[in-house]
Amino acid sequence: MKSPLEGKSIDDIGAVYEEGPEQEVSETPAPVAPAPGGTPVTLTFEQLKDLLIEAKKPVISDSDKKKLENDQQTRLDNAAIITLERAKKLQEQAMCGHIRRDGSSRTVYVENGNYLICQRCQDVIRPNAMLKDKNGKDTDKPDIARREVFQKHFAMVGRSQLFDY
Repeated sequence: MKSPLEGKSIDDIGAVYEEGPEQEVSETPAPVAPAPGGTPVTLTFEQLKDLLIEAKKPVISDSDKKKLENDQQTRLDNAAIITLERAKKLQEQAMCGHIRRDGSSRTVYVENGNYLICQRCQDVIRPNAMLKDKNGKDTDKPDIARREVFQKHFAMVGRSQLFDY
């Protein structure tokens, strides 16, 4: 009997294994193997395939399932807390006027980043601010209000000579 791999190069042999054998899958039972109990077991190819797939699945106990569900719920709760904290911080930044009681600016100019940062609410004010969409991503429309806030506070900081348009 001639082997299907006989007389082929190593690349051809790899292709045979990647593409699969060139034989048809039949519904005839697999060879009979003696079972430990003494009765023979006959399985079709599909039954054997299903059996092997089931055997490869991980076995998860009820306690492990409950632990996984609890961990997932903990992650969801933490995500909700972080979302609320972020919304609270954004609201605080929106309400902050960035001005002290004496009328001076709370912002500090960061030269290497070309932005102002509020010392109270940590809001970053950029001269080239863009409007945000509902997901918080920049759009292609300029945010005129933020640019005016930058210009106002930049003039109050007293470092106008450093800024070059």
